[in-house]
Order: sequence, then structure tokens, then C-alpha cells
Amino acid sequence: MNARMMLIDRNVRIVEEGIDVAVRIGPLSDSALRVVAIGSVHQTIVGSPAYLTKHGVPASPSDLKAHHGIVGNGVRVGSTWPFGLKGETIVEVVPRLTVNTVDATIAAVEAGLGLANLLSYQTAEAIAAGRLVRVLADEAPFPLPVSLLFEAGRAAMPAVRLFIEAMRERARQRAW
Repeated sequence: MNARMMLIDRNVRIVEEGIDVAVRIGPLSDSALRVVAIGSVHQTIVGSPAYLTKHGVPASPSDLKAHHGIVGNGVRVGSTWPFGLKGETIVEVVPRLTVNTVDATIAAVEAGLGLANLLSYQTAEAIAAGRLVRVLADEAPFPLPVSLLFEAGRAAMPAVRLFIEAMRERARQRAW
């Protein structure tokens, strides 16, 4: 199977932009598109060891108000960070820096500029290497659903069917 992947941190108009299948992370709005749920991903609040030494480790989500936030201006998360099983607790983080890419967010957090809310797969390498530390793990924001979206007519295309089945299999194996 060959694929062309576009990494875009915005909601695209799938049909109008000629996209066969989109992967969406987060709650979905009502749509005429078909949806296949394939799993979930955890949100992580992270900071650098140097930042945490200087500013302290937050003990509860409300402590985040006293910390610098590194926030994104994409669709997933800005300065409003949800906590709890269904995001029922909202914390307004004071943005020290707003960036438009995950790489820039990670670089800023590693540089000790503040804390960020990122997805677990985005932070795994830096946490394993000791460049980032996960905080508030016991009160982490709720996991976000991961879904495939596609126009019903495209489901008949062999490449689309193969891609959806391959993604389902990877989800069953937790091979993200």
C-alpha cells in the first residue's frame, strides 16, 4: 500500500479537499462523514527538569495557574486545559508563549520556558530521554478518541478499504 500523508493541525474539508481518509484526534462534531473509531491517545502535561526545579512541580491542576504555559494555536488545545474523566474541570493556563507546531512546543518546553499539554506519543521520546518530565500524571487530562473519517462513497475504493483495515489492525495491536 502506498499513501500520501498530510500532517495538518486543522480540521480539513475532507470531500472538498479530495482527501480519502482523515485521522482525527479529539471529539467529533456531527457530520455526514463515516466514522471508524480506532482507539484513544493520552494527553500529558510536561515540563523540563530545569523549569520544574526553578518553579516547582504542580500538585493539582489548579496549580497550573501559577505556571507559565506553552500553548498551541491549533485545533486541539490552547490556554484552556480540560481535566477529569470527561474534561469537566477546566483550567485557564497563562500563556507565556503561543506557537503553531508541536515541534516548536516541545523545543520551548525543553528549553525551560514553561509547561505544555501534549499527546503521549508526541512526548514519549523526550520523557524517555529525561528531557521532559510528566507532571500531574494522576490527574491527567482525559484521553482523546482517535477516529478515521471518510466520505461514504470512498469506502468502496480498494485502497481506502485496505487503509481502514490496516489502521484497525494496528489499533488492535496497539502499534502506534
